Amino acid sequence: MSNKKKLFILFLVILSIISCLYYFIMQNDEKLIEKELTHLIQSDLEGYQFKFIDNNHALAFYGWGYPSQPHYGLVELEKTMFGWQAINGYSNFIILEDSLILWEATSLADYFILRGPIHHRVSKLELVNQIGEKLTAEIFEVNVVHNMFYFLLEEQPLTGATLILRDADNEIIEKVDLEFDDK
Repeated sequence: MSNKKKLFILFLVILSIISCLYYFIMQNDEKLIEKELTHLIQSDLEGYQFKFIDNNHALAFYGWGYPSQPHYGLVELEKTMFGWQAINGYSNFIILEDSLILWEATSLADYFILRGPIHHRVSKLELVNQIGEKLTAEIFEVNVVHNMFYFLLEEQPLTGATLILRDADNEIIEKVDLEFDDK
């Protein structure tokens, strides 16, 4: 065999090995997103949840800093050839005190997101729009006192929508009317 063929075969073998390694490394998206979040926040993540929009886009909801400086955030991530990269994000310093819920509205890409901390006493959170449609929030644990909730919506609900907070027995604890600054 000529030297050119040997080099070409060696090149193909090395390229194949690199491609296989890349494929296996990229398989655990959640670990890569967690690593990116830890790098961004540079603090202990207390709780987080990922929502994959498609194969190349994800949202990460997280909490950190409890009890002295509780922060609740959202990061939009995009998958690149080197892993997951944050392309947009929001983090809020929020203290609930006597409230069961605080909410933040965010427009992000093609979505409108309602999110925020919610007390552990709340087991279910519903959004009822003006025409009576009900949506149920995703809720996940963040720390010993608070969970975090989010709604991923295609459009902003109109002022007059209501959040309904329910306990473990499905009894209504509180209703919160939503008002948006429609500027």
